[in-house]
Amino acid sequence: MTRFLTRKNAIALAVMAAICMLAIGAAPESEEGVQPLPWYSILPPLLAVTLAIVTGRILESLALAVLAGGLLSAVPQSPLSPLAWIHGLGNGLTFVWVSVSDSTNLQILAFVTLVLAMVAVVIVVFPLISQW
Repeated sequence: MTRFLTRKNAIALAVMAAICMLAIGAAPESEEGVQPLPWYSILPPLLAVTLAIVTGRILESLALAVLAGGLLSAVPQSPLSPLAWIHGLGNGLTFVWVSVSDSTNLQILAFVTLVLAMVAVVIVVFPLISQW
């Protein structure tokens, strides 16, 4: 197997595909006056989690999922229109910019980064301490 197609990655991708198939099958029918969310609205969070598991890069996975959400907000209406793709990419970049420019989101991001750094330190230091 190649470096990308490991057992863990294959399982993560298979679980993502299975959840997508379940979402397609369980998508509610539209009722009078009520527009349900499309089945593909679960793709951005699934993409974020799957990419984080497969690549191990959390921030890049989250940014790609937000861009995918922006694309999905515009492209499904007219998938062959280049203008829809440009509009969807613009939506995704707007989502990223609004999230990054909010001070509360930046504080949460800084906190999570520091917590992950502490987890990395504990993972590296704990085996060294236990060997003494």
